[in-house]
Amino acid sequence: MRKILYLCLLPYVLLGAGNYDTLMELSLEELLEVEVTTVSKKQTNAFESSSSITIITQEDIRRSGLTSVPELMRLIPGMHVGRISGNTWAINSRASNTPISHDMRIMIDGRDLYNTFFNGVYWDSVNLVLEDIERIEVVRGPGASLWGTNTAHGVVNIITKKTVETEGALVSGSYGTGQDRYTVSARYGFSHAKGASRLYATQRDVDRSSVSNDPNEDSFQNRTPALGGPRITGAEAYDGHDMSQAGFVSELSLNLDNRLRISGDVYKGESEEEGASPLDRVELEGGNVHVNFESDIALNSSVSFAAYLDYFSRDKKDQHNHMRVIDVNFQHVTALDNHGLVWGGEYKNSR
Repeated sequence: MRKILYLCLLPYVLLGAGNYDTLMELSLEELLEVEVTTVSKKQTNAFESSSSITIITQEDIRRSGLTSVPELMRLIPGMHVGRISGNTWAINSRASNTPISHDMRIMIDGRDLYNTFFNGVYWDSVNLVLEDIERIEVVRGPGASLWGTNTAHGVVNIITKKTVETEGALVSGSYGTGQDRYTVSARYGFSHAKGASRLYATQRDVDRSSVSNDPNEDSFQNRTPALGGPRITGAEAYDGHDMSQAGFVSELSLNLDNRLRISGDVYKGESEEEGASPLDRVELEGGNVHVNFESDIALNSSVSFAAYLDYFSRDKKDQHNHMRVIDVNFQHVTALDNHGLVWGGEYKNSR
């Protein structure tokens, strides 16, 4: 009975796991060896992990037809995803769903997206080339012992592909007649003496949504005719959004034991605030640089050093919000017979 239960749970826990198109291509032995990194900050066997984990792979993303990172959160079991307006999302797990989400950590390759100024994630500034995402690892439940604050409800780590897997040119795009008007992305990857790199650029445009044009009606009723509000008449809500982003990733093999990864992004765009006038636009821009160094110092022992600088700016008519985040962390992993020891430290400064 125990073996039957394990086999029944595998397709759910390891949904689309590994570098395979479907789980049907995996043998039973391969299903038991799928590895994840978010559970314990090192490569571990997902089947033997003590945490509740879900993996969304690139194949799952491609088949879903979704076009943005916030929409991809809908693929995660137990995740509450609500779209408040064209550029505002409420994404939470195991709690009431509001834009403020200070109990769940969202990361891209280990870089925290949580913003202490807002007390949540500015989803309108998260804009990746979806084809470059390798997998999304989701650990449900408290994770403060490994990841620190903002992890009471879980950890979501968006892991991008290695540069050696993205060599060559790629152009992708989508166009729709609804609110999500178009998305276009381009990426070029190439190899060099020390490893491989890739460059990318992406543009996204979200049109205004339609609401009632009766100014005397409550906005919630405007959107909900079943609760007594008027029908949508086609007037525009001021919730449009457009964003341009470009970046790079370079992975270098310094020698057999030392590896270096450097990545960076810059973005610029504007968002309208629902209910405001069309002149009240939020001008947003920002960027980041992320450096990660790993070294195998001995057999079954490794150290890693990571640091990133993140900057964002959100300006509108009467407010000017600028923030700079510096994060530095160190980690040592070593094997001790049948056990493993992971220790390290982190320094973070937000201003």
